[in-house]
Amino acid sequence: MSFNIESTLAGFESLKNNIIQTTQNLIGEGGDVMVQSVKNATPVMSGKLRESVYAYDSKSTGYSWEIKFAPHTIYARQRELGGQLFGKYTTHLTLRWFRDGRWHIRRTVYQTGSHYLERGVDASIAQISALLVDRWGAGMRA
Repeated sequence: MSFNIESTLAGFESLKNNIIQTTQNLIGEGGDVMVQSVKNATPVMSGKLRESVYAYDSKSTGYSWEIKFAPHTIYARQRELGGQLFGKYTTHLTLRWFRDGRWHIRRTVYQTGSHYLERGVDASIAQISALLVDRWGAGMRA
């Protein structure tokens, strides 16, 4: 039995290059899956928050890849984490809304966070994992 180390090393190098290329291609696809999952989990009143979620700044350094995504509205953090809302600066610092057949007036209200980003990311993990296994398997067979 003979063994050719040069061809084995060349095979490993080819495998490494296939996996790297596959991973780079997956960054955009995985980012799209995550963005869609977050959009599905986003609370909707006007749809502006949902439409503001998009992926950006995809980069790779060595064997590390990342893609950033986020909502891009001024109130996105408030909807995710919750917190105290304060009325607008007018002659009276108040918030007004109509509910249950009557007007409500307050200087501040507490909004509970909806954690839509957290729920969306959690929901996308299984999809992205399956995508990685599928694409890396195809890359290794190539």
